Amino acid sequence: MIGKTDNNINYMTQIQLKRDEMIQLGMKFGLASKQTVACSQELDSLLNEYNRYILSLRERKNPKHSIKRILTMTFFINKTAAFKKKILL
Repeated sequence: MIGKTDNNINYMTQIQLKRDEMIQLGMKFGLASKQTVACSQELDSLLNEYNRYILSLRERKNPKHSIKRILTMTFFINKTAAFKKKILL
């Protein structure tokens, strides 16, 4: 059985590898290339999946986190958008 810590490490490893791949593609083909954009979208999916995983763990501990969940997701989406904007500049 895979524990919470193992899942967390697995997600973080996948995210870091995808982030490194995106940076390499951006340096090789340019930030607006199809390869870089596709990799960026894959990274977005991984980040969203990880965020849902973390939020589900929190909700299991305390179901009253629904408002906090919405605020956390909003912050996370804004942070991701700011990171992408920074990369494209």
